[in-house]
Parts: sequence; structure tokens; C-alpha cells
Amino acid sequence: MKRLNNKKFLLLLSFLVTIIIAFVPGIGIRVEEPSYYFGFPAEFLGYHGKGLFSYPLLGFLFNIIFYYIIFLILIKATLKIKKYFLKQ
Repeated sequence: MKRLNNKKFLLLLSFLVTIIIAFVPGIGIRVEEPSYYFGFPAEFLGYHGKGLFSYPLLGFLFNIIFYYIIFLILIKATLKIKKYFLKQ
């Protein structure tokens, strides 16, 4: 049961980071006049002016999976490092 909660937490964290990073200037916003594209590493929202938007769903899913894997690797590395230093 605890593992399921960790997966849900990582998924929620990945979702939030995807949204937050997308609106950070210089990282998640790309401007190609007159369009603005949001998302890093893949775009998942485009604003084309006059109220026209595009929502590339695959970019959004890719970003969530990307950040999920990054957080999973960081957690596993942190646990291994912690375990190594606690042995000594």
C-alpha cells in the first residue's frame, strides 16, 4: 500500500512540476512571433494569438513521464547514498 502512495505522490509531483516549469520564463516559454509555446522539454500548450490555442497531448504526457522518471531516479539515488553513509 505504501508503494502505491509513493507512485501517486510522484505522479502528482510530476504533474505540478510540468505545469510550473511551463510558465517559467527562459525555460518553459518559447516565443516565435506571433506564437507562444509553453512546456519543457516538450511543448504542451501553444498560444497563437486572437484566442487560438493548441494542446499537444503527447507533449503533456511526455513531460509528466519525463519528470516522473527524473524524480524516481533522484529518490533511488538518495536512498542508496543514505544507505551507504549509514553503513559506515
